[in-house]
Order: sequence, then C-alpha cells, then structure tokens
Amino acid sequence: CECKGAKRFERPKTRLATIQLSPTSHTHALVFKPVKQCQESKSMTDASLPDLNEWAATLQRFSTQLGDNSKDLDGRQDLDELISLARDLVSPFSLGVDDLVDSISDFLASALLSRFKQTRLQSLLDEAIQVRRQALELYQLGHTERDSSLTKLAECLATHFNHFGERPHLDEAISLYRECLQLRPPGHPDRHSALNNLAENLHTHFNQFAEQQYLDEAIILHRE
Repeated sequence: CECKGAKRFERPKTRLATIQLSPTSHTHALVFKPVKQCQESKSMTDASLPDLNEWAATLQRFSTQLGDNSKDLDGRQDLDELISLARDLVSPFSLGVDDLVDSISDFLASALLSRFKQTRLQSLLDEAIQVRRQALELYQLGHTERDSSLTKLAECLATHFNHFGERPHLDEAISLYRECLQLRPPGHPDRHSALNNLAENLHTHFNQFAEQQYLDEAIILHRE
C-alpha cells in the first residue's frame, strides 16, 4: 500500500505477514483484502492513510453487523480475528498517526463491546474502556471530536455499571456526560442526545442510590 506523500510509520510486520486468510470467508472478501494487498506489497513501511481509513470504516460496519447477529458462529469467529488484528494495528501507532489510530481504535472498542454483549466476559468490557480512554487523550479540550469521544467512553462505563454495579463507573459516566453537554450548547444539533444521555444516567443513579439531587437534576434536563 503505497501513496505519494503519505505519512510514514512502522507497521506491525509480524502479524500482517503471518495472519491466515480464508479465501472463501466473507470477512476476507470485505475486510481482510487490504491486509492481503499490504502483505504482497514490496514496501512494508509506506501506506495510504485514506485507504486504511476506508478499511477501518469497513471494519466498523462489519463489527456492527456481527454485533447484531450473535447467533452467527462464523461471524463471531471472524470478529475475534478482527479484534486480534486491530489490537496489533493500534498498539504500534499510539503516537503520531492520530487519524489512523482513531479509526481503528474506534472499531476495536466497538468490537470488544459487541463481543462482551455476546459473552459477558468482563475483561472484554474493561479493555473497551481502556481503548476509549486512550482515544479520548487524543482529543484535548477544544477539539471538535471531544464530545463524541466523551460519549463513547461514558457509554462503556455505564454499560459496566449496568452489568457489574460498581458505582465509580456510573459516577464517571455522569461526569463525562456533563462535560459533553457543556460542549453542546443550546442550538447544537446533538444537544438533545446529550441531554437524554445525562438524564437517563442521573435517573439510574437515583434509582440505585436514592440520592434526591440526581433526580432533581434529571427533571431539570427533561424540561429543557
């Protein structure tokens, strides 16, 4: 995968060189084909970021489809292999290639969450939270994507609370949703979803811990 003017970075050669691709797999046709092309390329250090970002978007769509079809055993196996590949792709690029890291880490966190919903393995959800935290670090205050990144991390934390009941996860989710709401002032096209997310988790907090101020805040949000 070579492109004039593309950013240069060191690729995870071992994984890309050894991954086994089934020629009859639906995953191979739609998702792993770009990896196969990179394997066959003479250069293993240059890559076209637009091509890889498009591939990451395909990964995202594919993981969503798999998450909606938990009865598909072959799909779950494909998802496991994609998760493994994404882990190897993200870790070497932790610095300096923000667009690529964001695209693939977004897929990885979503895929881990989908797999958690199928298996209920806490380690998968914990890893998804870690990936979301790392992604949020790329979006400092003032970045246009920070509100979206805050929401994605908060969703994982809220999911963790809903399944395992650890209050600090819900408290942090609420804190993140509050920050997201501040970043979406009146008139923002996504303010309504930010209001609903925060109000819903405030209701959850009140229902679990019976602290009146959380219900009062939720009521105020619903009136907006």
